[in-house]
Amino acid sequence: MTGGAGQLPPREFYEAVKAVSKAAAGLEEHHREVVAKGMEDTPTLRTIASETKKSLLHRVDAWTVRVLEDAMRLLILYAEKQMSLRSSKSDYCPKEETAAIEATRTVKAVSSVLEEQHSVFVDCLKEVDQRVDLRMLWESVGLRVHELFVEHLKKTKVNVIGAFILANDVNRLQEVLGRFGCEGVTSAAEELREIANLYVVPPENLLSLMEQGRLMGAGGVRADASGLSHGRRFEVSVGEGVVPARRSRGQLRPSARREGLTRLTRGLLCSSSKAKPSLRCVKFGKGGGSSAP
Repeated sequence: MTGGAGQLPPREFYEAVKAVSKAAAGLEEHHREVVAKGMEDTPTLRTIASETKKSLLHRVDAWTVRVLEDAMRLLILYAEKQMSLRSSKSDYCPKEETAAIEATRTVKAVSSVLEEQHSVFVDCLKEVDQRVDLRMLWESVGLRVHELFVEHLKKTKVNVIGAFILANDVNRLQEVLGRFGCEGVTSAAEELREIANLYVVPPENLLSLMEQGRLMGAGGVRADASGLSHGRRFEVSVGEGVVPARRSRGQLRPSARREGLTRLTRGLLCSSSKAKPSLRCVKFGKGGGSSAP
């Protein structure tokens, strides 16, 4: 399967994969009900038929995974293109105080496509999923989308209004990625939510929260009030001992590396911004506390 960054797998593609898998399942059923029972008196021939059937089904399953991997690569390329063309360094630092506090157009576009593709995927390939574990494919997509979002966030600055736009982006991503049913992806999305919550905390409260140990899992969090009076900048790196390999555009991330991706060590550069959000309570995710400015 080939295509550019702007092309997405059509429903007909998934229907074709379903048809091939259904034919393979029919062959397996025929062998079980007819060949195996009808060749009881010829064990040698029955063994040959059985091995031939296993080899054929193995090749069909391998083909299924391969072409679906190609489809997932198209999704990743689409997400990469959207993040490149639509996102802006000012997404979370709007100048107008009346800016709409809703998810950005980038996250809306990527989330809508992922939602639609996953829905078609599940609808067409329920039977295939019984033969081949397809969750690993969506895990690769989810982790790559998470990584793209983090890369974008590292380049942006966040002001008071932008913190709530960011929260809506994270909510939307968490909603979509949570449908994939992959533990690694779900954990990554939950971690993003914890990080996004930090941005709605008044800068003067961050140090006290750090001292109290109430920043959930953020052992690497540090504060620095220098040089960023107009907003906060987000920094993130993968967990200790994990060195990200160079990867070409659209390449799937092996699921074996998901722990290194989701164990993020976070550093937050806090501003001494004059803008002080009038929040009475800040939630820090599971098990977290709250603070009043």
